[in-house]
Amino acid sequence: MIINIKNKEEEVTVFQTDNILDESKKNLAHSIIAKVANLEILNEALVFASSTHRATLEELLVSCDYADSEPVNEEGTLIVE
Repeated sequence: MIINIKNKEEEVTVFQTDNILDESKKNLAHSIIAKVANLEILNEALVFASSTHRATLEELLVSCDYADSEPVNEEGTLIVE
């Protein structure tokens, strides 16, 4: 399996996990890769759900009379961007 890792400096390093000789390290690498992939899928799903809920909330609030107000962050009012 070929893995590209981007570091903080935006440099990409390519790794070939199938070339790892130690079977336990190879299995651990594949396990971590699967976990990261699952977390990225979950993150994408959460971003999509959040965007959908924000849009639904905006539609609801726009349709309500007297719901619009000036955004106030200091008093803890929810500000939807």
